[in-house]
Amino acid sequence: MRLKDKIVLITGSTTGIGESTARRCIAEGAKVMVHGRDETRAQTLCAELGSNAAYILADLAEAESGAQIVSATVAHFGGIDIVVNNAAVTTRSSLETTDADMFDWVVAINLRAPLLIIREAVREFRQRGQGAVLNVGSINALSGEPNLVAYSTAKGGLQTLSRNL
Repeated sequence: MRLKDKIVLITGSTTGIGESTARRCIAEGAKVMVHGRDETRAQTLCAELGSNAAYILADLAEAESGAQIVSATVAHFGGIDIVVNNAAVTTRSSLETTDADMFDWVVAINLRAPLLIIREAVREFRQRGQGAVLNVGSINALSGEPNLVAYSTAKGGLQTLSRNL
C-alpha cells in the first residue's frame, strides 16, 4: 500500500504499459485517473479497477488537453499527487518519410503534451506541498532507430525535459 490515498494521473493507460501501471497503482492503494482515447476501453478498465478509478478521454495532439486532464483529475479526486506521462505514438518513419505534419503530430503527443501536463500539475503540487512526475522514456532517446526518426527525436526531448525539471 505504498501509494495509499495518492492521486495518480496516467496518460495512455487504457492499454499496455499504462494499463499495467494503473492496475499496479490501484493495488498499491492509489486513486487513478485513467486517460485514453477509446471510451469502451476506459470504461471497461475502470469497471475492473473499481471505485478508486475514473477516466478522461482526450487527444494529446490538442494543446489544451493537458490542462483538461489535470483539471478533470483534480475535480474528480480533489487533487493530484503523481503524473505518469506514458502516452506515446510510435509511428514508423525514416528521414525520407518524415514530413512536417507527421513530425509535429508525434512531437505534440510524445513531448509537448507531457510538458503541458507537468506545467498544470506543478500548480497543484505546489498547493499540496509535494508531487512527483514519471516520464516514460525509451532507449531510442539515446540510440534512435532509422525507422523511428520522429519518435526517437521526441523521446530524446522528453529525456532532456526530465533532466531540466
